[in-house]
Parts: sequence; structure tokens; C-alpha cells
Amino acid sequence: MSREPSSEEVKRYSEILADVKVRLRLAAIFFDAIEPDRLNVEVAALQLRIALESIALGSLVSNASMMDEMRGAIEKKDPEQARKLLRKVNRHYWPTPVTKTYIGPGTSSSRLEDVPEGFVREEDYGRWLGKTSEWLHGRSTWKPPLDVSRGISDMRQLHNQLVRLLDNHIVRLANSTWMMTGQMDSSPTGLHAQGEGTVQVALFERRGDAP
Repeated sequence: MSREPSSEEVKRYSEILADVKVRLRLAAIFFDAIEPDRLNVEVAALQLRIALESIALGSLVSNASMMDEMRGAIEKKDPEQARKLLRKVNRHYWPTPVTKTYIGPGTSSSRLEDVPEGFVREEDYGRWLGKTSEWLHGRSTWKPPLDVSRGISDMRQLHNQLVRLLDNHIVRLANSTWMMTGQMDSSPTGLHAQGEGTVQVALFERRGDAP
């Protein structure tokens, strides 16, 4: 059995999730502009890039020094190297999206089932880091400009898949038998609500297998 995470560590994950939710909302404001331009794509890409990094580090909330170390390492690595480094620290670092299914009519009993598709998978992490990064760096004048309409389409797809990933999910903490469930209201009003109270996080222990 592992040490039970403290209430402060659970709160820290709530804060990460609430921050990601704000960034998703901001990104949508910019890529849904009436006449979006390159700047709109760049701002949306920045918010989504930070959201991706926060999600990847979320499973390390029980180890602040490791989280800081990994954050610094990710900034210096290319996307695929960052992904390999994260898997080395916690092979289950990426959240698992789930949906709640009630067992039988008129009952409160339910079970969590995996969401089959439509979300950012762990193997997509490096690719999406690359797609957002190309909008965040200076570009040689010898190269053709990036396609704004394609950028808008990419950022909208990433946004929608991140919402589906986090709307209701499980994250397994590093080197621990403990897990957290996270909920982020993605309804039109819920996604635009602000603050830590707009997300829900619960803690439970996994039985029967190793960290």
C-alpha cells in the first residue's frame, strides 16, 4: 500500500484542472473569432500547449520536487523525448477518460467505462506538442507562411479532444496505488464558468495491482 495523498495534494490537482479549463475557454475565444488571423492561432496554440504540459504533469502532484524536475526537463526536450521521459517516471501518467454508466433502471449504482475514441491519447501527446509549437516560434522568411485556416482547424480539434479527455477522467498517481477521478463540466455554461469550484476531484485507492 502507498501513502494516501494529502488534502493539499488533491487540492493541487483540482487547481491544475481548473487552470486547464480556463485555458481551454480562452483558446476557444480566439479560434472562434469571426475573422481569425495568425495571432488568434498563436494565442490559442499557447493556451493549448500549456494545457497539454499541465495534463502531462498532473500525476506528479504527490511529489512536488519531481514535478518541478520534470517540468524543467520537458522544456529542454523535443516532444517525443519528453513523452519517453514522462513514461519512465510514470507509465500511467496520461489520464484515462471515462463515462459513468448506471446499472439497471431506477438505481443509483453505476460503473465507470472507458471512452472509446475522440480524445487526445498518450501517443498523440508528442504530435500535438509539435503542432502547437510550430505556431509559437519565429519562422524563416524563406519558408511559406503557415496556413491560418488549417491552424484554426487543428486548434479546434485539439481543444475538443482535450475537453473529451478531461470531462470525466481517472489519473493514476506516480509510484502509488492511489488514483484521482476528475470532472470538468464541458457544457456551454460549465466550460465558461471560472474557478476551482467548477471542477470536481475525488481520491480512491486501486487494489490488486502494482503502481
